Amino acid sequence: MIANRLLKLVLLYGFLTGCATSPPGPGGSTDLRSHNEAAVINLQLGMKYMQSGNFELAEDKLLKAISLDKGIPQAHNALGVLYAETGRYGPALEEYRTAVALDSRFSLARMNYGELLCQQGDIVKGEEQFERVIKDYGGTGPAGVYDGLGLCRLEANDPVAAQELFNKALELDPRAVRSLLGLSEAALGQGDLVQAQSYLQRYHASAPESAHSLLVGYRVEEALGNSVLAEGYELRLRTNYPESREAAELRGS
Repeated sequence: MIANRLLKLVLLYGFLTGCATSPPGPGGSTDLRSHNEAAVINLQLGMKYMQSGNFELAEDKLLKAISLDKGIPQAHNALGVLYAETGRYGPALEEYRTAVALDSRFSLARMNYGELLCQQGDIVKGEEQFERVIKDYGGTGPAGVYDGLGLCRLEANDPVAAQELFNKALELDPRAVRSLLGLSEAALGQGDLVQAQSYLQRYHASAPESAHSLLVGYRVEEALGNSVLAEGYELRLRTNYPESREAAELRGS
């Protein structure tokens, strides 16, 4: 299950723009002022290039940042996001591991790590990462934790538990729109096609289409027998995201 890149980038970029500190989690902080200034500048440039979709330049800048200062967890997390989004899952996992090794309370990196572990089928270890974040937050956790755990439950073919987790994420933060996409998948997994369609429509009303949302849309409309709508989702997926994992899944189905 490919993660919503924009969600990750907005969260991380918000930590880096206009401020010198980047809070990795409750009770801890990573002050970018303590790091090599050139490394921080390259990190920020890498994030900007990644947001604009220029992954090649982004990778160059992020690697440069790490070559200048290997001790910046945000740079390793950002590179992990880039690797994950370009299908290099082994290197992505390694970068996430490095980020949390550098700062064990870097919650965003730990959630990214947990999500990718679940995506790669290591559900137990993935969920352990989210549980660690909940522990760091004193037994609760931000909305993203429950959204991530919901994604893990979907990967484990447990749509009922996933639905509960996505709803909890939305209760904590109504802006956690990625959970609407998760709820669409959970409803699809339970055979509630009308509800799946409704959640997907709500998601697309609040967020741009992604490769994953297009694949979910295709599956929902195909299951409902809406061939024209299904073909529309399929065409946009093949046209706009030809190299994505979702397009590959569609070709193999």
